[in-house]
Amino acid sequence: MSFHAGATFIHAEATELKPHLWFVLSDSNINPSRVVIANFTTWDGRGDSACIVEAGEHPFVTHKTYVRYRDARIVSVAKLEELRQQGLLHFRENLSEGLLERVRKGADESQFLKNAIREYLTAQGLI
Repeated sequence: MSFHAGATFIHAEATELKPHLWFVLSDSNINPSRVVIANFTTWDGRGDSACIVEAGEHPFVTHKTYVRYRDARIVSVAKLEELRQQGLLHFRENLSEGLLERVRKGADESQFLKNAIREYLTAQGLI
């Protein structure tokens, strides 16, 4: 498995990366050493509504969630791979192409996405 666009994972200890389903948003073919990751969080009616995901749109999603663009970050693939080798990251099913496209569209629309993340995704032609 690799940290390609649409790859998803869970952090086993949920310390640095909260216990949510995280996914790769950027294109690792353009920059294989650093990727943008974001996560799905339970929808409580108060979060960022730029991308709402319903139960069943991904096998891990069992109730209404949203993409928490506020927590998106650029991370080193080497660090993610180190966590995986330590048994702390566990891959899940990839995002479908359609869901990945919706998540990227939401990133473009979100008022909570940090400027550095927006610039990174824009430079890759993703938003």
